[in-house]
Amino acid sequence: MRKEEEILLEDVHAKILSYLDNPQIKPIETVENIKKDFNIKLGSSSDFNHIRTSVDKYLQYSTKTSSSNFFNQLYGGFSITGHIGEMLSSITNNSMYTYEMSPVSTLMEIELVEKMSSLVGYENGGGIFVPGGSNGNLLAMLAARQKKAPETMKKGLFKTPELTLFVSKDSHYSMVKSAIQLGIGMDNVMKVDTDSEGKMLVSDLERLIKKSIGKKQKPFFVGATSGSTVRGSFDSLNDISKICEKYNLWLHVDGSWGGSALLSKTHRNLLEGAEKSDSLSWCAHKAMAQPLICT
Repeated sequence: MRKEEEILLEDVHAKILSYLDNPQIKPIETVENIKKDFNIKLGSSSDFNHIRTSVDKYLQYSTKTSSSNFFNQLYGGFSITGHIGEMLSSITNNSMYTYEMSPVSTLMEIELVEKMSSLVGYENGGGIFVPGGSNGNLLAMLAARQKKAPETMKKGLFKTPELTLFVSKDSHYSMVKSAIQLGIGMDNVMKVDTDSEGKMLVSDLERLIKKSIGKKQKPFFVGATSGSTVRGSFDSLNDISKICEKYNLWLHVDGSWGGSALLSKTHRNLLEGAEKSDSLSWCAHKAMAQPLICT
């Protein structure tokens, strides 16, 4: 590495540290003023001084989600170790598709998956890191479809009875999005009523399952929520698991936000029964303060 490149890296890191000490949470400028002041058009200069200026402008006009005064989305703050991990990941630029390509990261992923599976309560559990909770929910739904209707892998949905799935009215929008992507369809996403605390009503869940069976449809998936986005509600996993066992349905727990309660001796009871589920999604970039995206 050339000396001027080393100096540039040192300068940029100093700017990052200064940004972290700045109490400003969000830019006070309008979009028009930012576009006028910050030249982001392709083809402009990329000399080192221009890069320094661009870094300054980027940090100046960025929303500081790491601030303890930021209450918009579900962020967990700044993590020194997370920052170090991001730098290592970027510098090594390894891919996770083979051990040969990424030996250390592969071993780390295996270790983390085993640890997180044990916290859920799975015996011989497995898993994979994915780009966000939405993708975790999508993969869970795909696995459920494969178990309940394995013929769809080769033949698609054309010769399969109409598949239906069940989520609460307060569930994350990714459940509907996943149903669309998998060819299940929005109309086959059954929204279960919730109680005054935002928890899925198990009685209404069973009512909708029976109704679906009566229409010659094929129920295959129940998506419970552990920590709903708006209200922070935790569905009763023990009660829901009994219904899933009764009707042979895949039980997925969307713990994207609330899954981290498994680390708490005081609050892990909120996910009591998680070990009875078939799958669970968990975002460490939320309550565990890791950088986006860590699911």
